[in-house]
Amino acid sequence: MGILDIVKDEMPAKDFENSSIIIVPKPGFCVKLKSKKNEKVFVNICISDKVPAPRRITEDELREILDDIENSPPFKVPMCIGEPHAEVDSAQKGCTAYDVAINPEFYEKVKSSELFEAFLMTVIFEGLENKYGIDLEKSWIVLKNKKCMGRLQEQCIRTSSRPAIIEMDSSASCNPKVIELPDPPVKGDTPKYELVQVNYDNSEKLRYLIARISLPKLVSSKGLDLQVGYDLLQLTSHGGIYSLELTLDKPVDEETTVAEFNRDTKF
Repeated sequence: MGILDIVKDEMPAKDFENSSIIIVPKPGFCVKLKSKKNEKVFVNICISDKVPAPRRITEDELREILDDIENSPPFKVPMCIGEPHAEVDSAQKGCTAYDVAINPEFYEKVKSSELFEAFLMTVIFEGLENKYGIDLEKSWIVLKNKKCMGRLQEQCIRTSSRPAIIEMDSSASCNPKVIELPDPPVKGDTPKYELVQVNYDNSEKLRYLIARISLPKLVSSKGLDLQVGYDLLQLTSHGGIYSLELTLDKPVDEETTVAEFNRDTKF
């Protein structure tokens, strides 16, 4: 049975409906390394209980998998690899940071075992190289007094637990391989909204048209895409959580359109 068949058996299609959530992971530890272009790279290993835990194995079991990949069952580790973000290091030099979220239980295993740490780092570096087309040196330093570089970014994950699957592949010369499966097409929920028309004093002439849109599943405006045309408003959110298309009764000037998100009211 191939890895795709395993995934299908574990996560039927109906499980993906309305299953995207936004998380802000908690800091764990920070790893410093360099790209082969001699550029500084930081990887923030962070945690979220929304990321599923892999099956529990011991160090001996992991060694057995690494020693005999071809005849060993696949060891799948869910993780969420975030987008790169530009930061400034302690020397005031520009650098790039990546946030990788894993399950808290697995994080404790990694912190207490050099073998699991080395395994995870190897997998993450390969995942970053595959996802973003970068070449990384495979030597790294765990920073002692810094839990993360920069501010941890929001990430969109699926509660059906499949941001990433790690499989031991016999063709990879005992190297772990990260397989990120494409997301199925998901139409976001239509959020509740109201249109409020504000006229000039003592006039029927339109001054403002206010669209109040309720987005209770979001924690900030990051990942929102708002497009306003002459008589059309379109809003989508990262991960397909929300989707809205409104035909406006009144024409608007898109050049003077402004938007804001209230974190308290979620409007």
